[in-house]
Amino acid sequence: MSGFLLEAFGFLVPSGYIGAYPETGARLAITAGRRPAAFAVACAGERALAHAEVRGTRGRLFECPPGSGPHGGGMLLRWREPGVVLALSVSGRTASYRRRLLLGLAARLELVPPPG
Repeated sequence: MSGFLLEAFGFLVPSGYIGAYPETGARLAITAGRRPAAFAVACAGERALAHAEVRGTRGRLFECPPGSGPHGGGMLLRWREPGVVLALSVSGRTASYRRRLLLGLAARLELVPPPG
């Protein structure tokens, strides 16, 4: 497996809901890979912002430059779980809002093991 990528943009949510972006071009990416440098979970030229506690492990927040893969122009949260590296990224709004949204989504993410 080289990676998994689920990207959503232009979706509608109730007004005031965390994740409701009034501007266009905002998006969410949920990704997984076997290595931290895999295309799905990294961005070229990523800039480390801070360490973060994610689901009982140490993760890291990054800012991704525009055009740097599936996370380009967004804030990326990356961490390890047994056998996989996971990442979430969002674009839009302020850096503190993106950080809170990423940490909230990661805490509520439900992992489903592959079949077989």
